[in-house]
Amino acid sequence: LLTVIALRMPQTLGRAGLETLIEATKQRPRDAEAWDRRWRAEAARGMTAEASASLSRALALDPSSVELHEEHGRMAARTGDAATVLAETTWLRAHGYDGRADAIARQRENP
Repeated sequence: LLTVIALRMPQTLGRAGLETLIEATKQRPRDAEAWDRRWRAEAARGMTAEASASLSRALALDPSSVELHEEHGRMAARTGDAATVLAETTWLRAHGYDGRADAIARQRENP
């Protein structure tokens, strides 16, 4: 039951919830949704490096996810990773999501 709860609300869980999400990614290493929930929980706790790695894993598993590309670009803008911002905004524009790309570009300009 805790795994189900952890998968539904990653940002609001305590340390035990994060550990459950980590275990979920170990049990299902090819589950993009599990990695997506894990990076969100890590980011909510200020674990930037871990969140970035988990988000990259989720994106590698689900490379057509617009939301993951957008979140990857937003995280890159927050951390000053200009190359990733460019890559993600380019991907978003190429797939018709100019508004999302523009929002990331504005975020980078006005952190």
